[in-house]
Amino acid sequence: PIHLSSCSQSSSVNGGPCGEALDGSVAQACARCARTRVERGWWQGRTSQRVLVKFVRIFLPNAGSGCGPKDLERALVTVSGTECTPFESGPSVYILFCNATGQDVTIRNLHASELTICEVQAMGAYLESEHRERHHKHIQKGHWPNPHRPHRRPILVRCSQSSSVPGSHCRLATDGSRKRCAKTAAERGAWWQAGLHHPRGTKSHRVGAVVLALEQTLSRRVLQSAKALKRLRVTVNNQPCRMHSTHHRGSGAEFECNKIGDLIRVSNGPDGSMAPLVLCEVLVLAWPIQ
Repeated sequence: PIHLSSCSQSSSVNGGPCGEALDGSVAQACARCARTRVERGWWQGRTSQRVLVKFVRIFLPNAGSGCGPKDLERALVTVSGTECTPFESGPSVYILFCNATGQDVTIRNLHASELTICEVQAMGAYLESEHRERHHKHIQKGHWPNPHRPHRRPILVRCSQSSSVPGSHCRLATDGSRKRCAKTAAERGAWWQAGLHHPRGTKSHRVGAVVLALEQTLSRRVLQSAKALKRLRVTVNNQPCRMHSTHHRGSGAEFECNKIGDLIRVSNGPDGSMAPLVLCEVLVLAWPIQ
């Protein structure tokens, strides 16, 4: 995770300061959320240094709680001006794909309404310190650094999978793009796995959730039924995670884990089906254990 160390917002109402969205609580009650007046308002969280933000997770108030918004249809989420692409993760919880470098995450209303944000979590990687000055000069000249350059430390490393078809290496599930996917051959119990990167001083990780982005054509052709989606299995060091929700039209799924470990494994369930495993992006929400 990326630490958002400071925040601001366009206005505050009913004791809802911006810091309520950074207090570590995912309680989705109005009293525990950052709130603005009815306006084209905004909320912004900032980091202390430049980072690569791959995903942003946003918790909104529960439906019927009496404050809004109920969704992000009329809001824009950006990382230092680069727009993030939303896909729904579950009721009042959104995962947005960003893959952008910067120092701030901004949520902005496009229409006049109350903006209520209960929690914001950013996932990605800190830029290497020895490259910060060079990156800053590139940004000033209008050139964004390539997010796939090797000086950025990936969250998931040392991947492998049960088999491969041409042009579908396991690394494509961690490259920050949903356009290219890791894919196995059609087989029983197909699997993909990767380890979590260990920064210096880290003993292990507490994995809160794993989010899978699936191939759109596959979701229409094979994964339309809930039964097919439920064949997916996710484990952390062989400890099973529980499917929490599925995304719009079967384009992905979120698994709740709350397990300690460093090996993430995704597989087709043991139902005997001959089917490929296709993963376009794997996002892990994890916190290091020192």
